[in-house]
Amino acid sequence: MTDTRTRTLYDVLGVEPDAPTEKIRAIYRLRSRDTHPRRPGVGDGRLQRQLNEAYSILGDPDRRAEYNAQTGIRATPRPLRPGQPLYAEVHVGDGVRSRGGAVEATVTRWEPCPRCWGEGCRRCEGRGRRPETRTVVVRVPPGADEVLVEGEGMVGDPGGERGDLILYVIEG
Repeated sequence: MTDTRTRTLYDVLGVEPDAPTEKIRAIYRLRSRDTHPRRPGVGDGRLQRQLNEAYSILGDPDRRAEYNAQTGIRATPRPLRPGQPLYAEVHVGDGVRSRGGAVEATVTRWEPCPRCWGEGCRRCEGRGRRPETRTVVVRVPPGADEVLVEGEGMVGDPGGERGDLILYVIEG
């Protein structure tokens, strides 16, 4: 069975029709690096021209809307996915939980690779995400079992907003 639908500019880049503009830019740069005609052994001038044409249209919101209307594609760019909460434990010394105080919490969050948008590349070792360790100083109120730190959680899409960090306070 053969696929009778025509190849779209979205197919050339390898993105969904509702992909955010930021993703189109990132994927174009990734694919363009791999197909550049001056790259020995793997360069492909014809494919590079196709990528350039696709990006020149899909990377511009007005031209993209016009292209979608002309080809009958009924998709609009989706917004960046919202961030997700990150849950971790913070161990506090004797009495800090009862009296309150500032403590350092070190968390590791897996960040989406801004170069490949989860596709996998050398920079992220093919995983599409990279670990990032971060230390934040938080104020633990007296008697708190958990602490909310706004904007220190996980990112949904590169460049998007972060979710919140929820720290479970453990004494000892």
